[in-house]
Amino acid sequence: MSGRVGDLSEQQQKKLNEFRQNLSDDLSPRHDDHYLLRWLRARKFDLSKSEKMLRDHLIFRKQMNIDGILDWNPPEVLPKYMPGGICGHHKDGGIIWIEPYGRIDPKGIVRSCNKSDFVRYKTKFCEIILKDFQEQSKKLGKIVDDVIVIVDLDTIEYHHIWQPLVDAYNAAFTMFEANYPEVLKICFVLNAPSMVSAGFSLIKPFLSEDTTHKIKFLKSNQLQVLLEYIDPDQLPKAYGGTRTDSNGCPQCKDEICWGGKVPRSYYVNKELQEIENLQKVSIPSKSSHYVKLEITEENSVISWDFNSDEAIIFGIFKKNKAEKEKEKDLKIIQSKAKYNSNQVPESGKIVCIQVGLYVLTFENTNILQSKSVRYNVEVRPPMNENTTKAKEHCNETSVHPSCNHCSAIG
Repeated sequence: MSGRVGDLSEQQQKKLNEFRQNLSDDLSPRHDDHYLLRWLRARKFDLSKSEKMLRDHLIFRKQMNIDGILDWNPPEVLPKYMPGGICGHHKDGGIIWIEPYGRIDPKGIVRSCNKSDFVRYKTKFCEIILKDFQEQSKKLGKIVDDVIVIVDLDTIEYHHIWQPLVDAYNAAFTMFEANYPEVLKICFVLNAPSMVSAGFSLIKPFLSEDTTHKIKFLKSNQLQVLLEYIDPDQLPKAYGGTRTDSNGCPQCKDEICWGGKVPRSYYVNKELQEIENLQKVSIPSKSSHYVKLEITEENSVISWDFNSDEAIIFGIFKKNKAEKEKEKDLKIIQSKAKYNSNQVPESGKIVCIQVGLYVLTFENTNILQSKSVRYNVEVRPPMNENTTKAKEHCNETSVHPSCNHCSAIG
């Protein structure tokens, strides 16, 4: 049995019923059987693992304001220079995503937006794809729930595998794996040179075994394989199909961004010395530095900026009461990860959907030497009557940097 609606074993149906009952406090009418089965299949119908995965996802949606992400305008550099786009539908009705990664300007992208905006941009497209699934399902009269990804590595060189950009992609992959299970149908990689094995080894640890098996490297037979899944009128002419955009472009540039060199005028990552109230700490080898914040109002926003003289481990945890605890006893809000903030300053924000003690941790895993970290951490108030009024002057599709409302929800 496939574990999909209409194709469940007696045991799978029993687990689906129990899964729904266990999550009844958090579910809404839109969480139908098809939705729940995605999470069960992702964890091989292990109820405890599936429940944790879905509950973590629902928290993620609140913390990152995902329900409002379709109205979010990303930094202009991303839609103008970040390669990729939705182009047509495959034979089963799902979206086709094409990403000509070899045309990316790694340093230009990373220096023109922070990692959180990069990940949020990728998340927005995930939500666009889910919305298209619903529309296609109604149009075709059947469930449409998967996407074909085509990654084109033509013109890729070693400088494209720049660690800060790899970090940004790994964060996006981690987000995708945790929050959009059972969405990828297959990923075709085109024009891959031999050097790609090194780059893939950096990304592979962030992918599940199931996702890894869906990645197919195509060579001389690429058109034959693509046409097994995609009709010619849905495949750009540049890849052997017949599709062009409204201007007759064979690369469908109206739908797919083909990257390019990012003008320096887009660079926004400034030196941290420009930030007020900057703290500097030296973290001994095999030690951690903790920044503790008592959050007394729900939906307050924690924002941070930091850099270091060497790569550093950063994560965010929470405890309900403001008392000393070991890190292992704290709830994970943002998993610890390695940040190459010695190359590019790091910044981000998160919404605190619950009150309590939040702990930001900087960890030095080096066994021989200390590391220096410079950081600034702020707590912004939650949306209230004043910020709600302030929102009235904000266009739904624009963000005003000087506006408290805009700066709070990003």
